[in-house]
Amino acid sequence: MGARQYLIKTVTESDKRHFIAWLEKKPARETYDYHESTECLLAQYLRDSGFTRVIVSQRSFYHNTAEGSLPLKFNEIASTRPHTFGAALSRAKTAL
Repeated sequence: MGARQYLIKTVTESDKRHFIAWLEKKPARETYDYHESTECLLAQYLRDSGFTRVIVSQRSFYHNTAEGSLPLKFNEIASTRPHTFGAALSRAKTAL
């Protein structure tokens, strides 16, 4: 998936599979800080997907000098506790 795809609001099946595949590669017991806008689950995911200098808010993210929209389901998956990658993977498989 290219970084540019998140500049549009629609999320394809390929995007969903990519997100789940990324979560599957993360250590299941590793935690993330949902409230840390540069190191939260979604910031890490976006950086690994090709974005640079990422800052995430609830509904959008910023990278370099541009803004993109986040799929609401992705934020719901990231915000729900527990904040471990394994728990987020389980939520993603259910929600997406």
